[in-house]
Amino acid sequence: MYPAGASGRLELRIKHKSYRTATGGRLHVLGGLSIALAKGEVAALVGPSGCGKTTLLRIIMGLDRDFEGVVSLPAGCRLGVVFQEPRLLPWRTVEENVQLTAPQASAAALSTLFATLGLTEHRLHYPGELSLGQARRLLAAQSAGRFLRRSAREADAALETPRPACNRLEAKRHLRNRDPTP
Repeated sequence: MYPAGASGRLELRIKHKSYRTATGGRLHVLGGLSIALAKGEVAALVGPSGCGKTTLLRIIMGLDRDFEGVVSLPAGCRLGVVFQEPRLLPWRTVEENVQLTAPQASAAALSTLFATLGLTEHRLHYPGELSLGQARRLLAAQSAGRFLRRSAREADAALETPRPACNRLEAKRHLRNRDPTP
């Protein structure tokens, strides 16, 4: 279950998570896991392929609710995710894919975001016309778009200067330096 947390911390306790196998058995994936992060704290999930890192992130995001335990997010918390593989709607343009996560973002904020990620000339292209690197930058734009939803004025102020570089670290730095509170 996902109660709105009042502590200002992300807290999770996973007692048990398993998947049903093709033969009808159960594959235990996660268990006995407890994590708490306060505002501004950063954590890294490290481990070999198949150890449950993506499953844990899917649980935190609310994309997987079939587990025993509790996830408590801070009140008003908004999460953004960039998936390992592009999850884009092929019938929508680059700009339309971003607008799905940022329907209230101003044109100026979107322009700055696209410039920062080197996607300006691809705004009217479809995902199938992008390289894998461009598609991954589009995913970063979608994730950043969640934070542009707050208000056009705030987004414009935070992203007022177009950045010529199109690397993810610069985009992350832009987002990290913003105050995440509404």
